[in-house]
Amino acid sequence: MSLSIAAFLGVSGRPGTVPVSDITRNAACPAAPSMVPCFWPLVDAQPQGALGDEETEPATSIPAGTTMTLRWKHMSHAWTKNHSTEDVQLHLPIDGRVAYRIGLREHIASKGAAMLIAPGWAFTCQSPPGSLLILCIEGNSLLAELEARQPHAKHAWALRSKVLPAQCLESESFLPSLVDLIEAREPDARREREAGLMGRLAELLIKAPAIARVSALETQRLAALEEWIDAHLSESITIGRMCEVVGVSERRLQQTFETLRGMSPKRWLTERRLAFAHRLLWQRDHNGDVTRVAIEAGFAHLGRFSAQGGFNRSMQHIG
Repeated sequence: MSLSIAAFLGVSGRPGTVPVSDITRNAACPAAPSMVPCFWPLVDAQPQGALGDEETEPATSIPAGTTMTLRWKHMSHAWTKNHSTEDVQLHLPIDGRVAYRIGLREHIASKGAAMLIAPGWAFTCQSPPGSLLILCIEGNSLLAELEARQPHAKHAWALRSKVLPAQCLESESFLPSLVDLIEAREPDARREREAGLMGRLAELLIKAPAIARVSALETQRLAALEEWIDAHLSESITIGRMCEVVGVSERRLQQTFETLRGMSPKRWLTERRLAFAHRLLWQRDHNGDVTRVAIEAGFAHLGRFSAQGGFNRSMQHIG
């Protein structure tokens, strides 16, 4: 008997109408090493990295509506990935636990649970061999759904990255709703189920909670500071200089970064430098000159870069 998508995702009590084997054989799904099931091809699926375009085994990426995309990533070996995302991502491990590090905090997502990744949050993902389902949501659409539920609130919502336990997903019937969306074939049905899933996700985030209230000015200041930091990574950047750039106190700066990025501004700067060094090493135009890369990324010397895990974490992607 063919295994259905519902059973594959661990959703009990329903037969499921789309078997995994049928989707795997569908010609619109691109063949890839260690082929794993992709989802019903609403349009021609395009290979795309689930956590970034640098992955050696591309994910299958399929639109699931107007504001959502499903990505399926198979890892044939254990791997580590440094990344941040511009959209909202919900990571659902299929085969085992996946560890996420945000700043100095570790978060573990096991099968049945999910890891919410908020836009702009830098994270490191460590995964054993296996499969990972990623639901990508257009951030403004999700925030609009949250705002509509409390239209007269003084401040706007901001999303926070965190693990959503299995019981939280179960309480909102989230996975059955996701299966409904995956199995929808008609455009009208997909739109209706997408809206339903968006509503369940908003309710889930409010109850978790995985949201915080922030002023528009805080968001604007943070965006301006991040842009300034990216343009001055090779320079010496102190907390005092950051405060001066955006005109806030050190305490306010700390609070803003903890709320909107899940870590201190100092740690965020380090993560930004490590990500920049990773990109330089990946481009292979430095001929393995790790010292030069470390200096360009703002690390005073190689020892400091190595102490932050930069050498080991970057070399995993170019070896």
